[in-house]
Amino acid sequence: YMIRRLKQDVLPELPEKIITDIPFEMTEEEKALYKRLKKEILFEIEARDIAKMETPMSIQHTLVKMLRLRQLADSMELLGHNTQSSKLAVLKEMLSDVLQDDRKVIVFTQFAEMADILERELSDWKPLKISGKINKPYQEIVTMFNNIDTNKVLIMTSAGQFGLNIQRASVIFHYDQEWSLAKMQQREGRAHRIGQKDTVLVYN
Repeated sequence: YMIRRLKQDVLPELPEKIITDIPFEMTEEEKALYKRLKKEILFEIEARDIAKMETPMSIQHTLVKMLRLRQLADSMELLGHNTQSSKLAVLKEMLSDVLQDDRKVIVFTQFAEMADILERELSDWKPLKISGKINKPYQEIVTMFNNIDTNKVLIMTSAGQFGLNIQRASVIFHYDQEWSLAKMQQREGRAHRIGQKDTVLVYN
């Protein structure tokens, strides 16, 4: 037998969750490339007359192009440019602050390539990583993260946002956001669940 409890049934037992949006300024180089990509996408939409599109593939093609804007906001490296990333600089600065205490952090990203970049750039905090590229069982990585004090950061793609219990982390960074609010809540549910003792800090 299995008893299933809905999250709304146990909310009084869960610690507080504080969600904060973190604005940041792109560099002039990032802004210029972003503007250029946006113009290309708008030109293509107008040329095709999106209101008259009959095939779902045409719309899908446009959405894929829009993903490039999200990748640019993550790091120019994802588009084959230099390794410049204003967002990554903000993340590093914030990690220096939140990891002063005994806290541990989960950083979520949609892109496996961005997870690789984060693993490289956050090496000071000995990050562990869960993505579709990892062959090791995810639970082994979670166990290491929960039990080894020096592994302060866990980087995760959508491959790890379901079914894992990671109450040892009490800070979550949505490095980039999912299209779906439900998927965002699934991410946060890895740490904000029964067994969590600390206030959970969520940064967008």
